Amino acid sequence: MDPEPLSLEYLTCEDAARALNVSQRTLNRWGRMRKGPPRIKVGRSIYYRRVAIENWLISLEAAGAATVATAR
Repeated sequence: MDPEPLSLEYLTCEDAARALNVSQRTLNRWGRMRKGPPRIKVGRSIYYRRVAIENWLISLEAAGAATVATAR
């Protein structure tokens, strides 16, 4: 089985913003604040790994469940 091309594993800032339903400006702000999904900077370009975005969303889901459990 051939590995996926890099273009399928990594998203541009524009693609990541679209996938998360936020603006590119929000992604940039999260990056400056060290929040949001991990990102990779190559030269002036910023990329997001698909799996990193998925893992970040899962961590938010888990944190939300923990917050609800402690609020009871």
